[in-house]
Amino acid sequence: AGGRIRVCGLPPTAARRRGWIGWSTSGEGSFTRRLSLEANLMLMARLAGLSGRLADRRIRTLSELLEFESHLSEPAERCSSGMRQRAALGRALISAPRLLLLDEPRRGIDPDTSCRLLARLRAAVPGRVGDSLELGYTAIAFPRLRIAAIRFRPGFVYERYNLFSVAGVWVSRIIGCP
Repeated sequence: AGGRIRVCGLPPTAARRRGWIGWSTSGEGSFTRRLSLEANLMLMARLAGLSGRLADRRIRTLSELLEFESHLSEPAERCSSGMRQRAALGRALISAPRLLLLDEPRRGIDPDTSCRLLARLRAAVPGRVGDSLELGYTAIAFPRLRIAAIRFRPGFVYERYNLFSVAGVWVSRIIGCP
């Protein structure tokens, strides 16, 4: 099978060069650890082609939006994983991308703060922020779990590591057990 990938009508490399793709990984090592969060963000902003003045404005706006402005001067290595995650989201948004790719954007952020930040992002860029439930594990686990549950008829479904929670909920509903 063949095909082409397009991002807003452009090949991915062209879209990336224009700053149309923002990305953030869940890895702790994605920052230069000895640099402050602000210096890390400024580096990304300058690499994305933003002027110093515009980069500074974007950093201030995003750090306030994502609630890490009080930590801007802190070296990344001294910040909590949740604070680095907030800064990583800011870094992904620094060029005002049209496409945002996030790997575990809520990692290290408590549930209440995570929901609040998502609501603030949605309000700041209406119609451009969505949230998805990771179904990668579910696609593999659900058929297997369903077959095992139908075959063995357990009294309940227990998920030790919470990796397959969506699959477990679905199977519980299908077989009628907690």
